[in-house]
Amino acid sequence: MRLIPLALVACSLVSTGFRPGSPSASGADSVQYPLAVAVSPQGDVFLADRNLPGIWRLRDGVPEIFFRGDKKFRTPLNAVRCLAVELDGSVLAGDSATRQVYRLKADGPPVPLALPVDGPSGLGPLGIPMGIAINSKREIFVSDLEFHCVWMIPPEGGPPRKFAEFQAPIGLACGKDDTLLAVSRVEGPVRRIRGDGQVETVVEGRPFEFPHNLAIDDDGAIYVVDGYKKAVWRIAAGKPPEVWFTHDRFVNPVDIKRWGDAWAVIDPRAKALFRVGADRSVEITDLAKRP
Repeated sequence: MRLIPLALVACSLVSTGFRPGSPSASGADSVQYPLAVAVSPQGDVFLADRNLPGIWRLRDGVPEIFFRGDKKFRTPLNAVRCLAVELDGSVLAGDSATRQVYRLKADGPPVPLALPVDGPSGLGPLGIPMGIAINSKREIFVSDLEFHCVWMIPPEGGPPRKFAEFQAPIGLACGKDDTLLAVSRVEGPVRRIRGDGQVETVVEGRPFEFPHNLAIDDDGAIYVVDGYKKAVWRIAAGKPPEVWFTHDRFVNPVDIKRWGDAWAVIDPRAKALFRVGADRSVEITDLAKRP
């Protein structure tokens, strides 16, 4: 295996013509299949689009292409599956096509964070990254559906360390006290991952139909998006899961993230972004409209 330096990887991405922050090039561009959502502290909303492929940025409800990947398999961000945003507004994107997590800024190419990168193939050491969470130390946690584990990547990138192991982790979320939670589709679907990597079951049984991702509020309540149920569940401390929100526009909600004092919920089949308030009021952005 021939390894190539990080700087050369970034330079090669520039040379391919990928550009972040570019507006939609033609009327044919529109949000197609948004699999993940993330919101920056600055208020920008980012969407991972499996079919673009790439990442959109929404400002005032208007989408623009933040990064366009290539439709060729095994190229960067050809298959983005998860997103997170750091405090400075940098976007983290998990890509199953290149088995990698990238950091993207508005003024540069995507930088691979999981090292080493294999020279001939350009692939990273991960499997299928499904969720990303960031703690207060800026450590990056990645759920991996292929290797059945959660990885930890140093803030500035480096070799990933296997932080916890359990079957089929999908979504990840980190609370304000650095509580790390994961959701899966097996028995005991919600797990808490302690600082030493030990895993505890938070929700017993199989109360959800097809959970995709989860989030945590400031009081420690857990919210789970369920595609088949077409709903958002809420789990308060010491209480069983209850359906907290549903909508007749829901077809297959797949991701949930904090959006100020509300929640961002994305549904790729509805082609809609839902902003759900704490009082369950909702604002809907129709993504089927062309920018």
